[in-house]
Amino acid sequence: MADRSKNHEDTKARLLEAAGEVFAQYGFRVSTVRQICKRARTNVGSVNYHFRDKKGLYAAVFRHSLQLATNRYPPDLGITPEAGPEEKLRAYIHSLLLRLMAGGLPAWHGKLMALEIADPSGAIDDVLENSIRPLHTYLADIVRELIHEERSADTELSHDTFMTSLSIAGQCLHYHIARQWIEALRPRSFDLTCIERIADHITRFSLGGIRELAGGASSMSINPSKFAASPDSVTFVDSNSDPELKAVIFDCDGILVDTEPLHYRAFQEVLVPLGLGHDFRVYLDRFVGFDDRDAFICAFREAGRELDPVTLDRLLKGKAAALGGLIRQGVPSFPGVIQLVEELMERGVPMAVASGALQREVEAFIASLGLSEAFRVIVSADEVKKSKPDPETYLLAIERLRQALGPKPLDPFDCVAIEDTRAGILSARSAGLAVIAVTNSFSASELSEADKVIGSLSELSFEEIVKLLKRRRRVQP
Repeated sequence: MADRSKNHEDTKARLLEAAGEVFAQYGFRVSTVRQICKRARTNVGSVNYHFRDKKGLYAAVFRHSLQLATNRYPPDLGITPEAGPEEKLRAYIHSLLLRLMAGGLPAWHGKLMALEIADPSGAIDDVLENSIRPLHTYLADIVRELIHEERSADTELSHDTFMTSLSIAGQCLHYHIARQWIEALRPRSFDLTCIERIADHITRFSLGGIRELAGGASSMSINPSKFAASPDSVTFVDSNSDPELKAVIFDCDGILVDTEPLHYRAFQEVLVPLGLGHDFRVYLDRFVGFDDRDAFICAFREAGRELDPVTLDRLLKGKAAALGGLIRQGVPSFPGVIQLVEELMERGVPMAVASGALQREVEAFIASLGLSEAFRVIVSADEVKKSKPDPETYLLAIERLRQALGPKPLDPFDCVAIEDTRAGILSARSAGLAVIAVTNSFSASELSEADKVIGSLSELSFEEIVKLLKRRRRVQP
């Protein structure tokens, strides 16, 4: 029963991620349930089971996306309850900009929001009422506090409070919706430093307008210049130093070791006797990026066959035994792996592995390369509930690196993931990392969502990784 529940949750998570990508690309009206199910590797019935219909799925995607965003960047950004209304306003503006433009969220999040604003679907009334209205009310209460407007439970917002709240949110949305135009008018990267400065500007501009609405400076203690934008005012990142590479996290299969042929052979030893064998191209197209459990589930689902928990457990053990035998015969690596890992070790860069393989397999692969001492943390498929493209694997790797590094701060924004699959890229990006993809398993066009795509790790060095972080942040002098 537990395995069946986990399978349902995995299917639901894949549907939410796939639907977010499809809805953001095509919009609510054009997108089809069949498109979404194909990308999620499931059947149309699963949408009916989990969400009733396309409209229910769309609302669930919006609810899921907003929840992720507000959990990562809450409206108060962690300031103390005793903070004044000016600080509260600045925190709210900064958090909204981060939710729209910063990393650590699904790549489709901001685009989906912009599409819904430009062309309302009419499918998210419940989300507007229960998720977006509370955020608007929180902002309106800050505005009321600034203009000393009395508030009671049965009092509607005044015209000025309502319009001022919309104006503040609209300024933030403009920077997201018109991002390409702004970059064309004044080329710059919308990195965390830039977002910080935009927050300061909108705060100063809005406080000036609020002061005017309230009857002039004599009646208020608002000080817009407090948030004057200058290099010295930026505290989110150090704008006077180059970005420091805090950690590199490697996928294992397809990056450190050329194990996909070994996994394929091990799967075939188990599947062929059941009449479910397939060629290597099919394996690469449909199964790379899955952990073993999801790969077996997918193989049975595509064949229209039931897979009970007892049979699944037997298949997992059979595949593990077959792979163990192949590992003992030797595991091939890729060009540049040993050299890059050794260079990062010499530079003192902490390293981890975030893999969809089982723990014992990952440890055996790394040991076969003589790199067991190189990686401070290993996160494997048997330690997470949701496999890639869910960010859980990378989030756990970051958390364990934080524990291993002690008091040193570790922001995913300062870390780089090295991946070879689209599922891995989405997982790492959703966790907030920059991603370098290597075309060991897929073409460059299939890995285009990475920050950088290379043909081999032999092309990569410490300096190249740091350059990527510099481009990502584009720190302004």
